[in-house]
Amino acid sequence: MTLNDWRDDVWRLMEAKGFHAGRGNTRDDVLVRLCLVHTEVSEAVQEVKRHWTGDGSPAVRAAVAEEVADTLIRLLDLCGCMGIDVDAAVSVKHAKNAVRPHLYGTPKEGIAHANA
Repeated sequence: MTLNDWRDDVWRLMEAKGFHAGRGNTRDDVLVRLCLVHTEVSEAVQEVKRHWTGDGSPAVRAAVAEEVADTLIRLLDLCGCMGIDVDAAVSVKHAKNAVRPHLYGTPKEGIAHANA
């Protein structure tokens, strides 16, 4: 499946489960969906913060994976709401990142990798 296929499937499921009732694609609706993405990321952070020790147990990794999946689902729902072509957006952004300097956006931007 493409990312757009996933977007459409997630959108249909969220619609069928009633999560779109009373919601459209207004500014406030987009903000709510962004907050739901943030909530899922925060839940993943809490799993790591509360339960991760050493290299992370299989149970904790599974819990984090579930929250990451929830995050992706919320993002795909947002993309469905906004009509975002996810495949194109990711492709364009990935190509842009590929030509950026080493450690772009950090104080070490452009400094060659020590092992290069």
